[in-house]
Amino acid sequence: MRKNRLIYRALIVCTLFFLLLQLLAMDVFDAPFNFPILTLLVPVLCILNLFFFLYWVFRLDWPALMFVLVFVFSFSEWQRLYQVNGLEIRRDKELSIMSFNVRSFNRFQWIKTDNIPMEIEAFIQKENPDIVCFQEFSINQAPSFNSYPYQEFIPYKEKGLIGTSILSKFPLNNTKTIVFPSSSNGGMQTDLIQGKDTLRIYNLHFESLRLDVRDTLLTAQYSQKIRKKLSEVFLRQQQQVNVFQKESKKNKLPSILCTDLNNTAYSKSYKLLTETRNDSYVLRGEGFGRTYRFPYYPMRIDFILPSIDLEVVDFNTYAVNLSDHYPIRAKVNWPID
Repeated sequence: MRKNRLIYRALIVCTLFFLLLQLLAMDVFDAPFNFPILTLLVPVLCILNLFFFLYWVFRLDWPALMFVLVFVFSFSEWQRLYQVNGLEIRRDKELSIMSFNVRSFNRFQWIKTDNIPMEIEAFIQKENPDIVCFQEFSINQAPSFNSYPYQEFIPYKEKGLIGTSILSKFPLNNTKTIVFPSSSNGGMQTDLIQGKDTLRIYNLHFESLRLDVRDTLLTAQYSQKIRKKLSEVFLRQQQQVNVFQKESKKNKLPSILCTDLNNTAYSKSYKLLTETRNDSYVLRGEGFGRTYRFPYYPMRIDFILPSIDLEVVDFNTYAVNLSDHYPIRAKVNWPID
């Protein structure tokens, strides 16, 4: 009897501990400090706490209420992880924009086929977005994309062959480079012109994690290494976000940011970017919205973030095997009346 009581109390303590850990990982308290690895583990913590919840519900015991209270308290944070049903809104004026990290069009044969560039072109042609923002766009491997008469490319490095690219069915003007100091990543901005209306488009690729198979938390030898690496990369990402924010504050036009953030919706970088922008997935997405092909794990690291004066009417994630990322597409109500 005494042993059962100890186990019972231990399970209550574990339930409370992991619920608090989840709140900390989701940054519900907006703490001045953060633990980078925790932001990547939010799905694991949510699933673990769901199992605890089901256990207590099965027992018809009061600790189940702790999960309910935490869920209600952090409901807005849960929305960044999972959306039940993203209903499309129909508008007379709609602009569709797609963001896609194409991993250099399979330049090093990561996917065992030679047809990836043509398959990507066929996919883009089928979905037919008005604008496409590519990250890791390789000039030498890229198809022609003839259905897009207006095309801009900015290399990550001066005279480089890989960078960001924007394709458009409408005229583009005022294309500029956005430079991230001491980084092999970067981005661009351009203005889309439709009649008398102008829309600023940003296409950014933030610092990559560059993890390898040895980067694991399961061994003491590498756990410290990965924590240090993540902290350094996340700090650099925040610095790059600050560079972008400084540039974007000069802009008075409605705008859309397409980005491979290389971080989740619980990161400090995401919070900074969404201070003045909406997350298209949160407003119109469905399911986990996974954008990175990490086995058995719903990682959403690619985003389409319109300025708050643009209404998001639809959002889609495409689970196609064309890169290590999945393409995403949003529709916004533009031009604004």
